Amino acid sequence: MSEKHCYKLILDPEFERMCPPSIGRNHNDIEALIIEHGCPHPIQVWHKVILTDFVYYHICQDWGIEFEIEELSFTSRYDALYYAALHHVNNNTLSDVYHRYIIGKAYHSVKKILLDVNKQRRSNPFPSELMDELKSKGSTYKRNRSSIIVSNSFNVSPMTASEYGRYSTALDAIYDKAPEIAIDILASNFKLSIENTLSISKLSRDEIIVAYDHAKNLDNYTLIQTGDKKKTTVEKRAIPSEPVRRTRKKANPEIKQMPKYDPDAELSSLFFTVPSWISSLQRTINVTDFSNTSLHARWKLEQKLKELSNTIIILEDKLKE
Repeated sequence: MSEKHCYKLILDPEFERMCPPSIGRNHNDIEALIIEHGCPHPIQVWHKVILTDFVYYHICQDWGIEFEIEELSFTSRYDALYYAALHHVNNNTLSDVYHRYIIGKAYHSVKKILLDVNKQRRSNPFPSELMDELKSKGSTYKRNRSSIIVSNSFNVSPMTASEYGRYSTALDAIYDKAPEIAIDILASNFKLSIENTLSISKLSRDEIIVAYDHAKNLDNYTLIQTGDKKKTTVEKRAIPSEPVRRTRKKANPEIKQMPKYDPDAELSSLFFTVPSWISSLQRTINVTDFSNTSLHARWKLEQKLKELSNTIIILEDKLKE
């Protein structure tokens, strides 16, 4: 445990993405409590990386409130992620989306930990009784150990655990391409089934943005996959008041229509791209030991950053015109 202080801690995007946000009245209540009584408990960190208490940290920073930190020890980053997942599931009322995402992250963390155990890079952190039980059940259980361990820890079936693993991978893929949309999905503002989340994650950044914008303009929408697995579209589901009699239509020659020109298209696309740049820059700042990097690598990056800075200045001038 440490003394109270306004610590500058590391905000790791992967850990922060697992933390459900406090919204509205709930956030105001937490903020009022901290302002009056201080941070309720020490903020848990691993190598100065915040594990779970992001809401407390941001409020303390905003109001200049001192707090304690508790440095936890883990063998690897994946142990820390697994710990964070257990904390969130056991201590928070989670939406279905966050519940699936966090358990999926735990599933991948267990897979990475077991890989290192198999290569004898580390000891096994999971209960010996559970591991002995898995060994006694043959090769089928050996192949599914990650699912069974997560099933045992999070009270879901092994099949559900692996499904949530695919779901979290898909959401992370969407986040890498269009962070704002992934955040909207996690906040349940853009509702997708697991299957549709997997489908949309395979699209390009521009295709994801188009599908998102189109879906948000429909009162009742769902994402559907066409016969071509690479194409995902958004279709409005209309519920007719009376049965519709279907008749065969005569085939008419198809007239190709040019898409309507949108003067804001490039600006909108860039708006969704910039957060991924910021995230990459912040991650580099947080995790890189610059004292061990080569002069050549630093020089190359510095030149590119200067190019980026000059381009930003030109763009800002254009926006002010």
